[in-house]
Amino acid sequence: MRSIGLDVGRQFAEAAAIEPGGTVHRLGRISTTPAELRAFAASLGPDDAVVLEATANTWAIAELLAEHAGRVVVSNPLRTRAIAAAKTKTDQIDAATLAQLLAADYLPEVWQPDAATQALRRLVAHRAGLVRGRTGARNRIHGICARRLLSAPVSDLFGVAGRAWLDELILAPDERLALDAQLRLLATLDVEIEAAERAIAAHVLDDRRVRHLLTVPGAGPASPPRPASWP
Repeated sequence: MRSIGLDVGRQFAEAAAIEPGGTVHRLGRISTTPAELRAFAASLGPDDAVVLEATANTWAIAELLAEHAGRVVVSNPLRTRAIAAAKTKTDQIDAATLAQLLAADYLPEVWQPDAATQALRRLVAHRAGLVRGRTGARNRIHGICARRLLSAPVSDLFGVAGRAWLDELILAPDERLALDAQLRLLATLDVEIEAAERAIAAHVLDDRRVRHLLTVPGAGPASPPRPASWP
């Protein structure tokens, strides 16, 4: 089986191949446009194994390659030490190193999620981005209040009473403009977060595994990830 290493960048991918018992040779540079990637994938066969490192566009490329290649491996870049520790780094060298590691069966392979799992990951990432945006807007509102030495008379600044208090604040025109903008942004983000949560719930409604997870105390539909320092 021919082992092919693909060093993928944002606009181009460098490819190198090694035959069983042979030496590495360069296959060239490929544009990461769908047309060129499909053309490259069509040149592969069932006796070809391809490896690429996990990155932003990995799964779309892996899906195209899997239509023709006998095996597609996604490698964990944080654990591919032979590349990370190399003193001389070029796209050609990285592609060749990936091909050699694949041929030696010495790659930390990443589990490849199915289409449904990928869709759920995108939904969860979408919601997480919205929540980060909401947190930022709330922090900016707290900042406005802090600059004006204002302390809310309620415990929840963003509850019904807190919003009413914010609406009635008398501020300098520029501060009022900034506060109103953040309040409008919060209202929009609340709507979008609710829509994302409905989509996630619909996606996992019939998943028996999720129903079991929800029986764990403290686990909810959008439980935060545990800190990396946890065992």
